[in-house]
Amino acid sequence: LLGLEPSVLYAEPEELDRHQQFLEQQDAFEAREVTFRRRDGSTFTGLLSGTMVRDDDGSVRYYDGAVTDITEQKTAEQALRGEQTALRQMYRITADQDASFESKTHRLIDLGRDYIGVSEGFLSRITEDTQEIVCALGTHPSLYPGETCPLSESYCRKAIEQEGLLAVHNAQAEDWDGDPAYERFEMETYIGAKVRVDGTLFGTFCFAAPEPRDTMFTERERTFVELMS
Repeated sequence: LLGLEPSVLYAEPEELDRHQQFLEQQDAFEAREVTFRRRDGSTFTGLLSGTMVRDDDGSVRYYDGAVTDITEQKTAEQALRGEQTALRQMYRITADQDASFESKTHRLIDLGRDYIGVSEGFLSRITEDTQEIVCALGTHPSLYPGETCPLSESYCRKAIEQEGLLAVHNAQAEDWDGDPAYERFEMETYIGAKVRVDGTLFGTFCFAAPEPRDTMFTERERTFVELMS
């Protein structure tokens, strides 16, 4: 990299001295994890490998190096760690014999909102053609305990009609515009699964947000909601 100040390579320029000290002590190295900065200012995690070329006095003349972008791998590792932590928390909540049903439900909803990254979470009960909110956390004015609405105007009507759960990551882009549920609740993000008691439909366990997601729900997120329900 000719004419490029080395410090601009790193996401944390203050770490330049530490990296340079390491490089100067090596004749060859591989798989050193570093966070780099691209020319456009974005960053990525890379594995740095290289070989030092020294002058006769032992000083570093230059080094040949290669960087492997492992951003996707690191992201996947972080997602796996997050999932494992959330599953452990879910188990502790459901195994707490001293906690009431309502307390467990609220704790599960809070855990789910944090794991999935949405503002709203609720447990509904469905009787005939009506949906009633049993437990809820969030700020939506129509999602609070005791609130009811016609089942025909809820997202949950579609969740109970299909075999698996219902997952919507961008309602407007997925042709929900004009749907009674979209008109009433204006949720761009929704994921919900059926709740059964002794084989009979009780209601739904759902998470939602007024903002769309950038990506579809992952298989891990879908499985997490199904386990909760």
